[in-house]
Order: sequence, then C-alpha cells, then structure tokens
Amino acid sequence: MAISNTPLKFVRALSFAVLALLWLNQGLVWAGAPSRGLFVSTTTNSSVRRFDASTGTYVVDFVSSGSGGLAGSYGIAFGPDGNLYVTSSANNSVLRYNGATGTFIDIFIASGVGGVSNPIGLAFGPDNNLYVASYNNSKIARFNGATGASMGDFVPSASGGLSGTYGIVFGPDGNLYVSSYNSHQVLYYNGSTGASLGAFVASGYGGLASPTGITFGPDGNLYVSSYAAGTILRYHGSARTFLGTFTGGVGNPIGLAFGPDDHLYVASYSSNRIARVNGTTGASMGDFVSSVAQPSFFVFAPMFSTTTALASSANPASVGQPVTLTATVNDSVAITPTGSVTFKNGGVDIAGCISVAINGSAQANCSTTLFSTGARSITAVYSGDTNFSTSTSSTFTLNVNPATTRGLFLSSAINSMVNRYDGATGAFINNFVSASSGGLNGSHGLAIGPDGNLYVASRANHSVLRYDGATGAFLSTFVATGYGGLNNPIALVFGADGNLYVASLNNSMILRYNGTTGAFINAFITSGLTSPTGLRFGGDGNLYVANYGTSSVLRFNGTTGAFMDIFASGITEPIDLVFGPDGHLYVSSYSGNRVARFNGTTGASLGDFVSAGSGGLSGPTFLTFASVYPTAINLSTSATPALAGQTITFTATVNASAPISPTGTITFKDGGVDISGCVNVALNGAA
Repeated sequence: MAISNTPLKFVRALSFAVLALLWLNQGLVWAGAPSRGLFVSTTTNSSVRRFDASTGTYVVDFVSSGSGGLAGSYGIAFGPDGNLYVTSSANNSVLRYNGATGTFIDIFIASGVGGVSNPIGLAFGPDNNLYVASYNNSKIARFNGATGASMGDFVPSASGGLSGTYGIVFGPDGNLYVSSYNSHQVLYYNGSTGASLGAFVASGYGGLASPTGITFGPDGNLYVSSYAAGTILRYHGSARTFLGTFTGGVGNPIGLAFGPDDHLYVASYSSNRIARVNGTTGASMGDFVSSVAQPSFFVFAPMFSTTTALASSANPASVGQPVTLTATVNDSVAITPTGSVTFKNGGVDIAGCISVAINGSAQANCSTTLFSTGARSITAVYSGDTNFSTSTSSTFTLNVNPATTRGLFLSSAINSMVNRYDGATGAFINNFVSASSGGLNGSHGLAIGPDGNLYVASRANHSVLRYDGATGAFLSTFVATGYGGLNNPIALVFGADGNLYVASLNNSMILRYNGTTGAFINAFITSGLTSPTGLRFGGDGNLYVANYGTSSVLRFNGTTGAFMDIFASGITEPIDLVFGPDGHLYVSSYSGNRVARFNGTTGASLGDFVSAGSGGLSGPTFLTFASVYPTAINLSTSATPALAGQTITFTATVNASAPISPTGTITFKDGGVDISGCVNVALNGAA
C-alpha cells in the first residue's frame, strides 16, 4: 500500500499533558499564544539570555554567566513548577533557576547523580519527571521531577544503537524521540517503558549528518537539525518518510522550535544568531536575533495562566457599611504573580479600588462603601505582569440592604448642639451632643468616622471636633483651628479611602485630611464651587456637594474632583445632604427648618422627611444616619454533659464591634421554647 507524503495535519487526539509539556520544554507554542519571551542558552558564556518574543530585541541576561556554577549551558526547559532547568555540561549537573526572575535556586541534579556525563538535552515528560540526555555514555537518565532524585536509566546506554545522545523530545504520540549524534539517526523509545522502538530516521537518511535539535511542527511532522550539513530536514510524523530539506544555509544548527507565529526558529551555533524561516515554505525570513554568542537550545516560554477569585467581607451588606473586597490571583506554578487588580461595579471602576497592588500572598484588598440598596455586579480584573497573563473573576453579586440605624443625627447651628431623631419616623429622641460641648461653636458638618465616633465641624473656630459615637461625650479636637487653610468649615465626610473631606466655606474649597491622624493631605477641589455647604460620596463613588450659593446639589468625580453635573436644584438654602438607608438623598433646608427627601437616582423631590420645626428644630444644618452596631452572641454552660437534677448556669456573652458595651436583655430557649426563669435576663456591665 502506498503511503502518501502529504504532511499530516496536527489534529490527532493528543493528551493535554503531552501538549503542555511540549509547549514548555521544546519551545512549541500554539499560533497566537502570548509568550513572555524567547529564552536562549548560550554555551560559551554559560548563561541564558531573554529576548522579546515578538521582535527579537534583547531584554536581559535572564541567567547571568556562571550563575550557580553554570558551565557549558546546553539544554533548557521550564518545569511543571514554572522554574527554569538548564544542563551544565562541563560539570555534569542540572541547575534550577526562578522562572520569573532567573535567580539561582539550587543544583537540582548534582554532578555524578544518575551517572550523567556531559548532559546536553533535557525534557519533562508526560509524567512530570525530568529526562536528561547523557552524551558521553549514550543514555537517557530519568529523575524525579519534584525532588531531582535519580530514578535510574530510562534508556540504557547504547540502546537501539544510541551513540552520542543529544536532543530529546516527547512526540505527539507520547513516545520519546532522541537524536543520535554519532550514528546520524533519530531513534525513538516507548514513552512509558523506555523500550527501543527502532530508528525513526535511519542513519544518514535524507542526508542527515550529526543530528542535534529535534521538534515536531504544527503540521505533525518531525524537523531535525543536521549539524554537519547546516540544514533542517523534515520527516513525515508517522510514516517516517523523508519530506525534503526544509531550509539550508544555517551554520551548525542546534536548537529549533516553532514560535507563536508558527514560523520556525533555528539556533545557528557557529554564526551566533537565531534564524527565522517561514513555517510553511522554509523560505528564509532573515535573522530574528542577529547576535548571540554560540546559542544552543532555546524555548519560547508561554505566559503563565491565572484565574482570579473574588470575595467580600460582608454579603449582604448594608447601606453605608464599609466592605472589604478581596481578589486572589491563582496560578499553577510555584511562583507568585505581581501586578495589580482593579475592582469594578457593573463594569465601572470603583473609586479608590483601581490598580491595587497584589501582596506576597497574591491578594489585593480594597475597602468601599455603598450608599444605595440593590444587587451589585462586582468583578476583579488582574493586570498580569511580564510572566503572568491577565484574568477576570467571575461576577460576584453583592447585595446591599437598607441599613438599620441608631438614629438621624442633626446639627443645630444656632445653639451649637447635635440632636438625635428616630431614623425611621423622624421623631425627636434627645440632645446627643449638648450645647457648646468641647468648645463647639456653630455646629455644622457631621460624619460618623471609621472608628464609630462622631465628627463635627465647629464653624466659628475653624476646626473639627470628635465625640464618642455612643454617648456624645467630647473626645478631642481632630483638626486644629485653620489647619491646612481651613476657613469656616461647614461640611465633612469620610471617603472610601478612609480620609476626611471638609468643605471650607470662605475659600470655596474641599480639603482632605488623613482619616486616622487628622494630618492635612491636600486641597481636593479648588474651583467650580459657590459657597459649598454639604458634601457626601454617593453609591457611584462620586462626590455630591450642596452648593448654597446656587440652591442646588452638584456632582463631582470622586477620584479626580472634576465637575460632572447639577444633580438637583430648586432647594431653598440647602446646607447638608446624606444618602439614607433607602438609598434616597436627604437635604437640610436652613430657612425652611426641615429635611427634604429626593430620589437617590434621579434627584426628583419626594417631599419632607422631617417637617418644619419638629423637636424645636431651628436653622437645621448637618445630618447623618448612624447604623446600629452589629452584635454576635456566644453561649456557654457551667457543665456539659450534665446530670439529671443538676443546677446549670447558662452564660450568654454579647460581642459588639462598638466603642461601648451593649445594654438590653437575653432570653434563653430550649428547642425554641423559653426556659422558665431565663426570660429577659438583663445584661450586666460586661455584656
């Protein structure tokens, strides 16, 4: 039966493991696959050089000359752990280097181990073990791919006529192909047992003389460097017939590989270059790398793939609750990615969560606060780096529920105090900060800080004061008089970055201060304002400003401070604004002695929330909703197991993330039924 010489298409059923190893070890890449570089072993310099995989431009000496004792570098392969393995022929060893940085790690196979003598080629097999061509004793030694421990000879010395073991490659069929330099042939062996399968290319067939590098092409055929003849020969990938000289005129070719563009690249040892030839016709395309000292083997290294996982510190979360988003970048190698992650809400970058650097645990964290209810589609996008590919997490649905509040806190400027009202009904509760407490003079802007305390703008003395968030007791002066150019402070808000933003009325600016220390950072908005009075960050991450001079609410970019639009207008002397638990916008009307409510998305009026004069309200200025502190209960017993008739004491401990101890009662239940004598037990001072 006649056998066609038509090249086989590379469509046979290949195991993914075999393809992956071909990709990493022999330089094979799929067309269009992103590559992180061309890595070339330079024998005389005993180094590995990195070149741009698209242009051939020199990048860096990835492994510096002699690093770790490297002497006479030949074979090169990236292992399953992502690190680089190089044969050191002069000292009969294999060295390992960090696959991302090129830093020497260790001597993976020490001199003499496994009887290796003058190692040339090497490859990781489908079993993830390392196979090394031992030239002087014409054998293939096998080593544990994780530990480097000898596993004996995979191909015994001179098996099948092997003489001068040089290049090795696992083929598409899983078998091991070996160039026999001295006998001018290519032999192949069972990929599982190492048993000889005979000559794949007979001695001298097609003019083969001193074969070195071998590789399978995208067409499934075998390409062989004929060192003595200066040619690349092609053989049918299964029929073993000679298909002709693919290209010639290459001085002493050794390594060869198909690149990301499906063209063939050849290391010319004697002419110190990497040549490129058309992957279909074999026509010369010139030098890809024009100068590299005595290159032997090389590999196009693909980008390490990644996946990104996304999690949230709370889901569901409440309106106004700070939420920490955590992105974890996962990979399959023993190298940690670098780069950054950008978090997105509905495909839009979240302010303060852009290009967040990942840490040594390959994680990026970002805190944000959402100010309206609903489901949020959150994603995390990893930027990638020079070694790792970019990836995007699956969409994480973050549900934001209305917040349960401790009340509506309202600043009363005329009597320099802060009142508290019911957060659901608007009914008056008490005077939370008493008149002039801590030197308060002309109370205006209010904000609950990340520490749970209440911050108040003291307008008349150009400062910001801090009060206990549970009791209203004075704590300290947070921003001193006039600090950072503060002149007549009237509004303040904490941003997603944790810093404090203050509206400075007399110079119409928004100033920014460190949210922990009160240190001045910068002037965030310096133009476009006319008597700014209130400011809040919205659920879209932008900054909303009550502009007293124009009776409107203006919106500014929350990252840059640039003006965006007029969000609401027609408000009589607006002072402050806040997004409530329902996601709507609440605005205090100074001359109307009331609190108006507007649609948080459209700005449409929803009427009055606090009617004129309620609770003695006069000249209302600043307001904020304060969330109820969350609690958790730990339950313990004085005895377990207990005996029938034995007296047992149950202890319930209420834990709260708050600066004060909770009050109230506990009811103990057995199977959902109240335990007699254990109903509404008052908490003690230790909660």
